Amino acid sequence: MLSDALNNIENQPNSSLGKHFMVLVPAYEPNGILLGITYELLELAKADSTFGGIIIVNDGSCSDNALQVFDELRTLSKVTILDHDVNRGKGAALKTGFSHIYNNQPDVNYVVTADADGQHSPLDVMRLSKKAILTGHPNIGSRRFDNSVPLRSRVGNILTAGVFRIATGHTVTDTQSGLRTYRRDYLPMMLDINANRYDYEFHCLFKLAKNTDVSLHQVEIETIYEPGNPTSHFNPLLDSIRIYAVLFRYASVSAISAFIDFLLFTLLTTLNIPTGPALIASRIGSMPFYIYGMRNVVFRSKGKLFFQVTATLFLMILHITFLWTFIEYLKSSFHVHPVAAMVLGMLIFYIANFFIQKSIVYRPKPTKS
Repeated sequence: MLSDALNNIENQPNSSLGKHFMVLVPAYEPNGILLGITYELLELAKADSTFGGIIIVNDGSCSDNALQVFDELRTLSKVTILDHDVNRGKGAALKTGFSHIYNNQPDVNYVVTADADGQHSPLDVMRLSKKAILTGHPNIGSRRFDNSVPLRSRVGNILTAGVFRIATGHTVTDTQSGLRTYRRDYLPMMLDINANRYDYEFHCLFKLAKNTDVSLHQVEIETIYEPGNPTSHFNPLLDSIRIYAVLFRYASVSAISAFIDFLLFTLLTTLNIPTGPALIASRIGSMPFYIYGMRNVVFRSKGKLFFQVTATLFLMILHITFLWTFIEYLKSSFHVHPVAAMVLGMLIFYIANFFIQKSIVYRPKPTKS
């Protein structure tokens, strides 16, 4: 029995904890698989007092088959259907669900998101909810990417996980997993994200990684793939571009700012301006663009502008001090041209500067349970 399987979940917390959870499923043109998932979840949770129900967002489905599925789902107890008039994207559907739960379900402390295409076992959905209630931490289902997984998914996940680790300092083995548990107090942060399609979930991970108050637990789950994944609406090209865009914003803004800095420094040194004054002048010239880009494009921070400008000025002084010393050392000891030495010094400072800004300067205000 499914209920017997649920009772065997390791570390299942007692319902007396009073922590409630809901399952959120975005769905676009679903088939009978969604019905099977829903019935199985309801069976697993029928004796669970912490279960608050299932929210399914119809993201503009219009086919007769999909509408019949939703008609049957509307008849089920503890199932709520929210409708979009047109297809707005998976991210928009998730935000509709998050907003509904946050505004109308004050007793729900955790939201488990799952896909409608059968890639997530209902038993794993329940496992993640229980894990979150027990630990108090958000979590993500992690699949094994062996030979049974389509090549495009394996390669895509390896690339995304690698870039994500470089950009955030956090290791997430399955960045594309849609099976996740979010804490209620982080929903406003999730609702503040501008993305609306498949890239939205990657933005959510990026946002959580930037918030040092969060420890994201990874839970191994069953790997399920249909041949050809016919129910998936993921566009490998367009949606991958959207996903990677969040990581390349930092590189782009930094590169443009560094280019402005480099041009000014090259001009000033050509005019025989000493290294120190040339560095200060070039950095001041590029700083307005740099601050605007980091605040509004890269980190999209709403922190105090005065603090961020002051902190960036301090980093600028630290950077200039480092570059000045580094350039003079290479120039005097190895006769390296100052422009070449500057390029090398900026590359060394680049990664450290990102983590300082992510963790301190443009860090979002930590939220509390």
